[in-house]
Amino acid sequence: MAHLNKAAWQFLSDLAANNNREWFHENKKKFETIVKQPFEEIITEVIERISDQDPALATTAKEAIFRIYKDTRFSNDKRPYKEHVSAHLSSFGKQAPIIDGLYIHLSASEDCFVASGAYMPDKLQLLAIRDAIVAEPERVESILSNPELKKVYGDLKGEKNKILPQPYKDYAAQYPILWHKQYLLSHSTSKAEDLFLKEDIVDRLLYYYEVARPWSLFLRDALKA
Repeated sequence: MAHLNKAAWQFLSDLAANNNREWFHENKKKFETIVKQPFEEIITEVIERISDQDPALATTAKEAIFRIYKDTRFSNDKRPYKEHVSAHLSSFGKQAPIIDGLYIHLSASEDCFVASGAYMPDKLQLLAIRDAIVAEPERVESILSNPELKKVYGDLKGEKNKILPQPYKDYAAQYPILWHKQYLLSHSTSKAEDLFLKEDIVDRLLYYYEVARPWSLFLRDALKA
């Protein structure tokens, strides 16, 4: 089974301290050997196992993994490389703001985390999610109050609106979840070894996916209705 080791985290730590084209060019082969290749193997195995039960998530590691290179054209931060590696498994596509599979974020300079849910839904997507909550409040309550989900992900995360339009405002007292404009489950840690520096990393990622899956499917139903 593919896994990452401490050398990968050391590389990401070194990259954070040397985020320039000269250093990366000199160390590109090391990146490809100790970070990129094992990460691709991990994501490939995760996709294969997830898509066995959910064909909508069938994709490839190449399609799911984000490039290490940053687009700095419209950013004040001109550092050319991301200081993390990440992948997004979603039936809506890698760039979509909906994660009905799993988002995986590995870093040595910030928290590592896995996430699932609606990160930045657009206006129509947000309306569809809120409509689904009003239509199926018992389903939502059953999913989000599940003890296993609460243990792994805690409460639903994400920004909230200060003002709600009608008719949602009328329902908000009964269903305060409607105030959310992001509907995200996220589990993070500052210790990479807690999540990713284990030989059973694929099993761990599958576990995080399974726990979040009922919420993912609710969002998928809401947005594809």
